[in-house]
Amino acid sequence: MKQLLRHLVIVPMLLGLLAAPLWAADSLAPAPISQQAEMLHTSPPGELVLVDIFVLRPLGFAASLIGLGSSVVAYPFGAMSDSTDVVSQKLIQEPWDYTFKRPVGRIDY
Repeated sequence: MKQLLRHLVIVPMLLGLLAAPLWAADSLAPAPISQQAEMLHTSPPGELVLVDIFVLRPLGFAASLIGLGSSVVAYPFGAMSDSTDVVSQKLIQEPWDYTFKRPVGRIDY
């Protein structure tokens, strides 16, 4: 049972690490300014809005809570290395903004 549980945890993590460069390749080149303006005025499809509301927002809220708890642990180390701004930005501000400030249906915010 432990071995099965271990495989259920390790295999998705490895697949995620292997597939991450494939997903990152699309976002390396920024979109042209005209395309960015067009993306702001187009409405996302309904399926994407539903996935955003029922899946991504709750996951973002959980990430915000985990980041807040992790920042309590990371803050003393950030204070020693004078990088508390990085700790607060990455662990608190970015998950919060992704969850509560991002327009509904815009995943690439």
